[in-house]
Parts: sequence; C-alpha cells; structure tokens
Amino acid sequence: MFQETSFNKKIVSKLSKLRDQHFYPCFPLTSPLLQSFVNNFVTDPDVTYVREIVKLPDGQIALDWANPLQKLDHPDIPFKNEYYPYEPEKERKILFILHGLTGGSESGYIRSLVDTAAKNGYRCVVMNQRGINQPMLTPKPYHAGSSEDIEYAIQYIKSKYPDAPMVACGLSMGGNQLFRYFGDVGENTHFLAYASVAMPFDVDACVDAIENTVYESALMGYYMKYNVLPHVDVLKKLEETHRVKIQDIFKSKGLRDYHAKFSVKVYGMKDSDEYFKSTLVKDHHIEGIKIPTLVLHAKDDPICVHHANPIEKLQQNPNIIYAETTHGAHLCWLTGILPTRVSNFLKFSNLLVVC
Repeated sequence: MFQETSFNKKIVSKLSKLRDQHFYPCFPLTSPLLQSFVNNFVTDPDVTYVREIVKLPDGQIALDWANPLQKLDHPDIPFKNEYYPYEPEKERKILFILHGLTGGSESGYIRSLVDTAAKNGYRCVVMNQRGINQPMLTPKPYHAGSSEDIEYAIQYIKSKYPDAPMVACGLSMGGNQLFRYFGDVGENTHFLAYASVAMPFDVDACVDAIENTVYESALMGYYMKYNVLPHVDVLKKLEETHRVKIQDIFKSKGLRDYHAKFSVKVYGMKDSDEYFKSTLVKDHHIEGIKIPTLVLHAKDDPICVHHANPIEKLQQNPNIIYAETTHGAHLCWLTGILPTRVSNFLKFSNLLVVC
C-alpha cells in the first residue's frame, strides 16, 4: 500500500519478493505460535564482527562492524561458492542496524540480515544499546522512548565515514525507535532510505495484547536472563539512588509490573503508562518521514499486533510504502521445506533499490 508516485512505482517494480504478492510460510507453520517456537531453532549464518566501544557521557554503546563479502567465483577453485570478507573503500555504502528489545548483534535475525547485506556490498554496523550484548558501566539502561544514544551513534559513524552513503534498518522495537527518530529529524538526516521490520506503533496496545500470555512470559524470561541478570552488581546502585529493589524486579508479574518497579523510577516518570507513551508513534512522526521508507509487517504478528498499525495515516505520506503478509509472526517469515528465513528481510526492502 503506497501512493502511486513514479518513484514508488519504480521501487515496487524491483521488489520481487513483494511484487508477487505472496509469501508462503513453511508448511505447516501457519500458526504464529508454531512459527515463533520454530524460529528459535532456525540455523542462521555466522557473522564475523569487529567491535568498537563508543563511550557516552553516562555509559557506553557497542558498534559491531561487518565488512562486505565477496564470492570466490572461479571454476578452478574448490570453494568457488564460498564468500570471504574484504576491507572496502571508505566510501562504501553503510547499513545501520538497530535490534529489537531482547537481542543484539548476536541474534539470529540480525545475523541473517547482516549476511545478506554484506553479500550485496554493504559495510554493516549493528548498534548494541546500553547493556545489550555488552557490560553495563553505569546503572542507566537504554530508554526505548529516547533517541539520544542513537543520534550519538549516527554522528560518530558519519564522522568516521563522512563520504559513505547510509541506509538504515530497524527491527521490532529498534524499528519503532528509528521511525520516531526519522520522523523527528525530517530532511535533516544523513540517510538515503529506511526499512522498518515488525515494529510496534503503539507499544501500550501491544502490551495489552500479550498480557498474561506465553509471549509475555517468554519475553520477560529472556529479558531478565540476558538484559538484567548480567548487570545486577551495577544495578544495585539504584537501590539507594532511585529506590529500585532488585529482588522485586525479578518478581515482576509482567511488562507493566516490571516497568513500574524499574523504568518508571529510573527515568523519573509517573507510571508505566507514561513510559509506554514515550514510545508511541504519533501523527507528526509519520508526517515527518522525508526519505523512502518501507514498513514491513505480518498480519498474524502476535506481539506487534496488526490492529494497532495506523495504515491509513501511513498511506498519506508519499515517502512510505506499507507492506504486509498474511503470515510471518514476529520477525519469523519462515519458508521452505526446512524452515529458513525468507531473504533475510533485506530483499523485502527498498534499501537495495535506493542505495
């Protein structure tokens, strides 16, 4: 769904995965619950990263870089179908990637995206947010409603590669953050295009949808294990400064309870509703998008629920192409006889067309 400008028609004509208007999920994975379960066992490609720590005034983020890949294409070479990384020129196009709530550069869906992008000539950089896939230096976790750290990372990358064209891809909560960021900055951006994959527009509505379900339990369990438990020693400092009780955090009954006991106190908010409202994609964000943007969504996404997507409003912006599939669950899109991730998201998007 999009405004039929000549530019949009040109882009859509080249999006083979979308142009055919069909996505066939791996049989019999038509249930979002089955897709989500099997998604944990999909074999994703290995990626070699070079990590760069970027110090912030009150913490740090980690940028994981992956060079483009080149194929050994020679008939006399036994490994002719293998790829190898190489150091490109400083002007090589860059794909900036922002992960979801519960995973960083090591996540399978991120590695699949990076692998596909690298094979298409991109220098990739994944921003790992505070405390994600890295030590937490200060007891200040990343704030999903804020774009300060994102802006810091972007400015750092641009200073390092000032002449490189840049595109971005945000997934799940990372998609929400980048969408609001691009909506705020409008034309004042370094990026040529953006693809948002499985993003929540209204986090409050999404939390309502998964409350007291297996999805909320799984999300809470993963988040506690990987995003809170490794940083307990640092977070204990909040007991005196912000009256945060670490033991109570681990007893949280759900996302609302967790944020009430933790995020609300850390960021000086009234309640969890105020926290969720800080992540809401508003009309001015949609209207402020000034670069070619693809929003990709699965109608059966059990977490970023379809009814919360402002589709009509998105269609009013000629810079936005909204695409949805009947199946795909949340960041799954598994197809084939043996479940594989379809085109690793990137070939769904307009990034290969624009840059």
